[in-house]
Amino acid sequence: MIRVVARKTYNVLFLCTGNSARSIFAEAILNRAGGGRLRGFSAGSHPAGRVNPLAIDLLLSLGYPVAGLRSKGWEEFARRQSPPLDIVVTVCDRAAAEPCPVWPGRPVAAHWSIEDPAAAGGDDEARRSAFRRAFAELERRVEAFAALPVDDLDAATLKARLEALGRAANRPPPPLCPRTTADTLPARRARPRGKERPLRYISTRGEAPPLAFDEVLHAGVARDGGLYVPERWPRFSADEIAAFAGLSYAELAVRVMTPFLGGAIAPEAFARMVEQTYAGFDHPDIAPLKQLGDNDWLLELFHGPTMAFKDFALQLMGRLFDHVPGAHGGRTTIVGATSGDTGSAAIEGCRDRPNLEIFVLHPEGRISEVQRRQMTTVASANVHNIAIEGTFDDCQALVKAMFADGAFRDDMRLAAFNSINWARVMAQAVYYFAAAIALGAPGREVAFAVPTGNFGDVYAGYVARQMGLPVARLVIATNQNDILARFLASGRYQPAGVRPSLSPSMDIQVASNFERLLFDLHDRDGARVARLMAELGAGGGFTVEPDRLVAARELFAAHRCDDEQTVAEIARIHRETGLLVDPHSAIGVAAGRAVRGDADVPMVALATAHPAKFPEAMMRATGARPALPPRLADLFERAERYDVLPNDLAAVQALLRGAIRDRQIGKGAA
Repeated sequence: MIRVVARKTYNVLFLCTGNSARSIFAEAILNRAGGGRLRGFSAGSHPAGRVNPLAIDLLLSLGYPVAGLRSKGWEEFARRQSPPLDIVVTVCDRAAAEPCPVWPGRPVAAHWSIEDPAAAGGDDEARRSAFRRAFAELERRVEAFAALPVDDLDAATLKARLEALGRAANRPPPPLCPRTTADTLPARRARPRGKERPLRYISTRGEAPPLAFDEVLHAGVARDGGLYVPERWPRFSADEIAAFAGLSYAELAVRVMTPFLGGAIAPEAFARMVEQTYAGFDHPDIAPLKQLGDNDWLLELFHGPTMAFKDFALQLMGRLFDHVPGAHGGRTTIVGATSGDTGSAAIEGCRDRPNLEIFVLHPEGRISEVQRRQMTTVASANVHNIAIEGTFDDCQALVKAMFADGAFRDDMRLAAFNSINWARVMAQAVYYFAAAIALGAPGREVAFAVPTGNFGDVYAGYVARQMGLPVARLVIATNQNDILARFLASGRYQPAGVRPSLSPSMDIQVASNFERLLFDLHDRDGARVARLMAELGAGGGFTVEPDRLVAARELFAAHRCDDEQTVAEIARIHRETGLLVDPHSAIGVAAGRAVRGDADVPMVALATAHPAKFPEAMMRATGARPALPPRLADLFERAERYDVLPNDLAAVQALLRGAIRDRQIGKGAA
């Protein structure tokens, strides 16, 4: 074996004997995933300087730097390349392999077969789809390559491993050019043990490439229609959770959320944003606990600026969007749907921020007047409210359709504020830690009852459990729009018509975040989840296998309340404790009591909104109307501003385009 001087990195050339996009993709992916230990280069058969613009557009949309990427011919690369090559991977068409040139230094060589995206026929969208497929395939292979323990492998073993990564389904790899094999690789310093690469996020449908946190923040929905989840769950030990006791809420939030950032935001900057976020809450404990019974508790989550639990995440997200610009820089257009509380919290977090425009869709006539006015009376020029003639599910479908329209999404620079955005879920997991630690965790288990519509809030409890918090049970509390309760009873997920209720934020039949749980229930099989979502999208529903349902029931339980039961529960709580709770919170309390389980395990019901947001329901249940906080005392005197549109995607897109154009013209005139 030839002994060579150790170097800090291995130099890897991706050689594309055809369209150079594939080698450029591989170079960009490796330089991000290799963690400094693998350095990527690319060369193709095209003359220097020719790069397919679709390849560059795709890399830009995914947040990859493209400044150093350019197509280099083989001869030019051989003449100009100064670092010696350790590995050469030819990235060629599946149909045929072309011979590769002889490289000095006898590097290890392997061959990968990848679809040529430039050969795709059809219109521009068909070609873009081909480029996305090629990128996704290379992403999987290059990520696996970056994870190989190259320091510990001899040349023959490494070549075999690379060849295995390069095999297309059910096809043997084309033969290697024998002149490019090698005897050995240079020795290199080993990676420190226990050090993991930065956390990345994967789609629940398995086709979109992994993204970093800052990319996921702006992406919202994945390009394959799925939702992003962490590729692995950060975990805290019992000792680490015990050490959180005594921290302020903001300090705890920084500790819990930081593992999800993957190094995308400097620690000092993130801590400052979190501190500023919760400084605007009007209770010193931020999320105080109130005792309802011997071992029954109410977690008050309505002490933020808009009096709802959505403030915990959305006041932070406005700061995150400001701090972490999108791939294009400049303006970001925030779009989302609200069933009542999300919209006002998102508006409060984004109003008057110069680089943000926010558009909020709400179902006309299906939210309370207080909820509507909290949105439509905001006079900030960057705030746009749209009432849709339909249900919340219609609003949510319109938002997803806008993200699915790639050209519109990129042109408008869309980002999402709904709980489809991972940053929402991440921030909401914190108050589960706060409540459980206050009640004795990690030394004892704690159960939670969560008013649930879109499944985002209860899913945040699931995230906390995955991180090591001892959560004994998560109770899904729902109104007559009970698709989640029916699923847990039967294993069948079947939407029905939305029925208006006294708890409008739960008037939902398609719970978007449920897809994230399905992903884990199906062993993170994205293809399987995509098939289930396709069945749902075709207008029906789907049924999960019995073992998957059993797995869900190990943690989740469910209970439903209709309007009469909700009114009775509000009255009971007020009569027995003197507390006023809103309709959603009352359903949470009732559900926790109905499926109580072990009486020694504390049951915490989440109080998700201030009762003053629902004066009619409170009057019906208690005979009294809770007063609005002083900052909202004149809410019913303020002028409203919003548009009413039909449930039509083209109409909504036209309004967004016109509003953005008018704002740009206005800024130019100023």
